Amino acid sequence: MAETKQSSSQVTGDTASCCNTTEPDVDDVRGNLVSEESTTSLTVDPFLIECPICLEQLVQPKSLPCLHTFCLKCLSDCIIKNDNPTTFPCPICRKVTMPPDSSLDKGTWAAEFPTNNLIVEMIKYTQHTATGKLCDPCRRRTDRQSPAVRWCRICSVYLCQNCEDDFHGFLHSNVETLHVSELNQSPLKANTALIRCSKHKKKMSLFCEDHQALLCSLCVAVSHRTCCSVLTPPEYAQKLTSDTVIRTRLAKGEHVMDALVKDFSTQLELLEHNKQEAEHSISEESQNINNIVKRLHDQSMSKLIGVYKEQKERLETSIQRCKSLKNSMTNTGKVSGVISSGSDSIQKISIYQRGKAEIESCTQVVHDLVRPFEGKVLSFEPVGLHEKIKYVESLGKISVINQIRDYPSAVDKWLPLSDRIATHHSTVSVKLDADKQICSVRDVMWFDDDVILLTDANNKKVKLFAENGDFIDSLNLADRPWAVCKLPGNRAAVTRPDSKTISVIMVEEKMTKQTHDSGVDSCVDVGQESSKPELSSDSSDCEARELVPDGNEVAPSRKRNTVLRLEKDIVIDRPCYGVCYVGDKFIVSNGRQSPYQVYSVMPDGRTDLMMEHESPSYYITGDITQPNVLVSLISSIPGNAAIYRMPGVHPHDRANVNVSVSPVTGGSLTNAHGVDVDREGNVYMCCGGLPGLVQVTVEGGTVRELVGVVQGVKDPRAVAMIQNKVVLADVDKANANSIKIFHLR
Repeated sequence: MAETKQSSSQVTGDTASCCNTTEPDVDDVRGNLVSEESTTSLTVDPFLIECPICLEQLVQPKSLPCLHTFCLKCLSDCIIKNDNPTTFPCPICRKVTMPPDSSLDKGTWAAEFPTNNLIVEMIKYTQHTATGKLCDPCRRRTDRQSPAVRWCRICSVYLCQNCEDDFHGFLHSNVETLHVSELNQSPLKANTALIRCSKHKKKMSLFCEDHQALLCSLCVAVSHRTCCSVLTPPEYAQKLTSDTVIRTRLAKGEHVMDALVKDFSTQLELLEHNKQEAEHSISEESQNINNIVKRLHDQSMSKLIGVYKEQKERLETSIQRCKSLKNSMTNTGKVSGVISSGSDSIQKISIYQRGKAEIESCTQVVHDLVRPFEGKVLSFEPVGLHEKIKYVESLGKISVINQIRDYPSAVDKWLPLSDRIATHHSTVSVKLDADKQICSVRDVMWFDDDVILLTDANNKKVKLFAENGDFIDSLNLADRPWAVCKLPGNRAAVTRPDSKTISVIMVEEKMTKQTHDSGVDSCVDVGQESSKPELSSDSSDCEARELVPDGNEVAPSRKRNTVLRLEKDIVIDRPCYGVCYVGDKFIVSNGRQSPYQVYSVMPDGRTDLMMEHESPSYYITGDITQPNVLVSLISSIPGNAAIYRMPGVHPHDRANVNVSVSPVTGGSLTNAHGVDVDREGNVYMCCGGLPGLVQVTVEGGTVRELVGVVQGVKDPRAVAMIQNKVVLADVDKANANSIKIFHLR
């Protein structure tokens, strides 16, 4: 009885301790919360708890600042394999990542990153749901695995029916329990409330925006004292709720993944098609070899049979000859025996002569057949073809050829241009047969997606080329052209500093029409010809057909050509070098003429000073991402800006003439020449401080040499950017007669 009473008190004590609402055991509560699930049968996607490196369930999951999670060992192996002594790229997004403490050994870097406790809880949840829900008091008291039927929210415990009736209902009569089928709280939401710091075992009560990590108060005090923004989780969650950027990016990311799936599916279909073609080629090659072997076999057999027949006939003839002579000599011998006993002298003489003749024939036969006395042996000596073939590893070389492809549109827009590498695509020769001097390309511009307009100062020409290198047209000018910019419509502006002129050039299409009776080509405007019913306006080559006097049709005789035409000259009162078009005016720099100025030019030639700067400027460009103008500066003085950004350009507002300017960057980026901006706002400039083409990110925080001597660029002067394509002009003598096109990949 005492033993039973003691056991009951022990059970009561265990149950009471489980139901203590003032100080629940954290580990027990966490374990119980993992067991709770919703009525909607919540499941965890296995992909969420899978390591993207080893493709197994995450073990000791570690999160990087980019929020990608890996096994501790997998991440450590990747870090150790990386050659950089201070950073390493994320194995997924390739973002450059700095370790929490780069002074430590690289083998310990991975352990310094925070543990992804949410993943840990998700793994626990999946493991627990796989084993079912058990009564907590029974499990603690006797290790008995009794199925749980009730859940106490206050105590955070599962109960079997016996523990519910005998103990929980007796001790907590005012606490209502729920049947396990009635639970509707998401276990993962419950888990996040008790996620603990893996290092200090404290509640994650703060969030560091600088490191994008949940932290406990001790982590903040020890390792994040210098961080600029540390918020409580509710504060940061509120920012996330009001911020639509993530949701927008996620939607775009879904579009990118869909585009990649479609593109990879297309590649898979192409791969299958290539496989079938290769199989057909292998079968065809095998059949060709079989045909060759069969032909060689038939030739050898035919020759063998021919030789055999020849030798067989020879031997059979010899045998027949010997047999015939033998029979004749045998008969002669018998007859001579009979005749020798007779008295007929004539017969004796005749037989004697016959025998003598046969002996002579025998001597002749022996002489013919046995001198030399040789036997005929028929043999076949292989050429060893099988010995040669057995060293052939395959019928042909099977390889995977890397073909550079354009990104799908969604993927191209997703990948930042600032993270890409410039790869050389092509070199276009710009030297024409009529050019009398070496070229000096001073500016380039993408007139269209695949058409390049450039200025050649030495030959005093503006030239138009296709991206594939085809020459389209050129325009001769009276003096050297310098910079070029795009104008509305099919027009461009070219500065001519020697004559203080801005030339407006029209890029138009002409229709070349051949006169059949004279053989002379004449040009007419496409716009004029397009109204004629016999012309097709959407064809690159006109398909009109004409009738000659005899009434017969002739082949099409009109061809569409793109030509350059000088529309007008705008003469101004000062030198003009760099130029861009903003609104209804030109923004122009005056080169090396002091004071160094940037001014506006109206279409009628009126000028208006906008700013003065400390260094000469030969190039200007407009920022397509914001209403700014970028001015490159020629200066070798350390600390001087290489490029200035002019915000808020107004044509006639004198209050904004001397607008405040801010350097994008300075330091070693000196002697800047050509400049352009991509669709993301990154700046590209031909800079003397760092040889080659330099890319500066939107914020100016990252400067890198994009193209340089390694790619054969020695003294770049002009650059133009469109989409992910860069065209570069180099005035170095070795490269002066060409331009180089690079793709950012």
